[in-house]
Amino acid sequence: MRQKIKISVIIFLFFILLIPIRVAAAGAESVQDFQKLKMRSRSGMTVHGSLITGVRCSYCHSRGGGRGLSDHEEWGCLVCHSALNDAEATSRGLGKKNPRMRQNVFGRFQAKEKKLDILSAYRKQYTHPTLSIKGVHGALEELSGNNEAERHAECPDCHHRHEVSQWNKLGPIEVMKKSGMKEKLKKLRNREVGEPVKDYELCFNCHSDNNKLPVDQTNKRMDFDENNPSYHPVLSVGKNGNVPSLINDYTAESIITCSDCHNNDDKNGPQGPHGSNYMFILKNRYSIEDGLSESPGEYELCYTCHKRSSILGDQSFTLHRMHIEGNPVTGNKGTSCFTCHDAHGSEENTHLIRFNKEVVFQNPSTNEIKFVDKGELEGECSLMCHDTNHNPKVYLRP
Repeated sequence: MRQKIKISVIIFLFFILLIPIRVAAAGAESVQDFQKLKMRSRSGMTVHGSLITGVRCSYCHSRGGGRGLSDHEEWGCLVCHSALNDAEATSRGLGKKNPRMRQNVFGRFQAKEKKLDILSAYRKQYTHPTLSIKGVHGALEELSGNNEAERHAECPDCHHRHEVSQWNKLGPIEVMKKSGMKEKLKKLRNREVGEPVKDYELCFNCHSDNNKLPVDQTNKRMDFDENNPSYHPVLSVGKNGNVPSLINDYTAESIITCSDCHNNDDKNGPQGPHGSNYMFILKNRYSIEDGLSESPGEYELCYTCHKRSSILGDQSFTLHRMHIEGNPVTGNKGTSCFTCHDAHGSEENTHLIRFNKEVVFQNPSTNEIKFVDKGELEGECSLMCHDTNHNPKVYLRP
């Protein structure tokens, strides 16, 4: 009799202990994946499921088996990554299927961690379409190349829910390498711990060789191509070794990232290109309109890396100040940096020069819009701008 009771207890304990393993394994690629996930969780190397945060598998996954989530699409993430009060959350049905998640996780995170409030960024004027497009994302979709799905950006398109960590918020997910060839990263069980993903690889998924790229957007892989005459140093060090306007934190050898420019305008809020009050999801203002008065605020993004005193002091271009502030003699107002420069790169010219053809027109004498690099800090333009014919105009070294 005692032996039967003992066996029954062992069987009972076995199934009780197996339940959380089945739930977690449902979200992993394989049994081997789950074993690695469990190991990393115990070491605190992954945010979700770690002993440090106290997040459990069942907070996101239902106990019905399979890959079922307690809440749908982005709201399965925003139930924790937002500052919704109980009434707002209840009205959206958040945590309804798993009230323990509301009690144990949401209440602690939303009250204390402003940087976790991703929803606050998505409520800004310019955002990725995470909240606006529903029912499109698929777990096995390919973001790059010929994607049949409607253009969208759900949380798992950028973040791997099991692998995400404080020091690697992006991978491992499918990325577009700078060569333009698709490369699926190895699955969790085959990857070394801590292999990072560069953010441009992630951005290229949707913003480069993608058949759903909007007609008013350029292919960013081609903009940053190292064979171009000029580009901002995202993929590799830039080609211009003489940039006198750079602030002390940067040199001509520096590398920058997409998120150095595209980020939350609230420096104390959640970081990353979720949303911003500035157009193009920029962290600082970058005015592209013609005829504006120059100020530190209008071109704050550029002045983050380039000294305003150097630009207005004509240290890199003899007529920088006149172009930006305007010409009191002719009465022409200033024009934006965007009128002459492409902030990503130029397939046409050095010095990021790619003219905005809504402001710059053909030289009526030659029917061309053209810049010619004449050597270090010198050049000439053949074009028509602000009723002034450059036929051509030559700019000598400052």
